[in-house]
Amino acid sequence: DNILWDNAFVSLGMSDLRGIQENISLQWNEQRYQFNPGLETNDVINNGITASVPVQDLDSTKGDWKFALSLDFNGSSSLNFIPVGKSTHVTINSPWENPSFDGSFLPDNREISKDGFTANWEVLHLNRPYPQSFRGSNRAIQNSDFGVNLLIPIDEYQKSMRSAKYAAMFITLTFLIFFFVQILSHVRIHPIQYIMVGLALCVFYTLLIAFSEHISFKLSYLISSVAIITLITAFAHSISKNKLVTKV
Repeated sequence: DNILWDNAFVSLGMSDLRGIQENISLQWNEQRYQFNPGLETNDVINNGITASVPVQDLDSTKGDWKFALSLDFNGSSSLNFIPVGKSTHVTINSPWENPSFDGSFLPDNREISKDGFTANWEVLHLNRPYPQSFRGSNRAIQNSDFGVNLLIPIDEYQKSMRSAKYAAMFITLTFLIFFFVQILSHVRIHPIQYIMVGLALCVFYTLLIAFSEHISFKLSYLISSVAIITLITAFAHSISKNKLVTKV
């Protein structure tokens, strides 16, 4: 009943303010107003910035205000929007090749190619569980966000890390093979020789990382595998002095 028009403000919610690169100004009815850090109230959003705007002259504007702003920020792995408008239209055009759309609403239209992606959303106020206007706090708006995650493709280091997770299995299987060959062929294998074989298998992952930094991962894996298999085969032949046992 007692609206303080002189104290009207516009709040812009942002989850991480450290990504802002330039000062943000609000164009309000052809006038510009600077944003200030902090919020006048956190009933709806937790973090953000605020700009004071004149809305007391209702007769001249007929209750309509046009506003726009530009944002320049970085360091974000995802971009999400909350549809507080009566009709919310969002269009994202990005050169990122690996988008992941999530949230309460998926894009109505999307195109993904090697040159990037384009996605469009249209959300009506009837699609969300909270009213267009309300008083007091309303945390439910956070549950209706939608947007895109910028997935980072799997690089050579991640592939090498996944390969290293199988290191214990390959080393154990190799030791078992040497152990059964020792029993069946009556070849004595010293524990130091087991350690040498284990170290050779560990060198495989070092070679894999080194080669994958310069050539493709598949070719790196092939070269590293051939090198270590050749090394262990030659070492096994030096132990047994028997070609048949070495082939086994």
